[in-house]
Amino acid sequence: MEKRAADVSVDEEERLEAVSPDDETDEEWDEEEEEPCRELTTRPDPAEEKDTKQNLFLQYRKILIGAALGAIVACLIMWLGFWRVFFVCMMAGFGAFLFGAENKKDIIRRIVNRIFPSRK
Repeated sequence: MEKRAADVSVDEEERLEAVSPDDETDEEWDEEEEEPCRELTTRPDPAEEKDTKQNLFLQYRKILIGAALGAIVACLIMWLGFWRVFFVCMMAGFGAFLFGAENKKDIIRRIVNRIFPSRK
């Protein structure tokens, strides 16, 4: 049961034609395929690579700092215990408030008014 070229049905020929690309498509395919190959063979410029790393750090700076602080607090809790670490964090926040806030009286007044609202 050998198949000859003459025995190939019309459906099979149409299927083969549908699978094989035209000459124009073939040229476009080659052009598109050459671009990524060139990019892979060339090495990136070290200055561009450094800029990319720096941009990634700047983009995710808050996340990285938060993760580092979370890890530090977790280690402190395991080492010192929860209440001691809580006390240290409260004192650090109080110190940051004392030396960082410009208008302390207004801030304290707003906090007290929130806790003890005036009765009108």
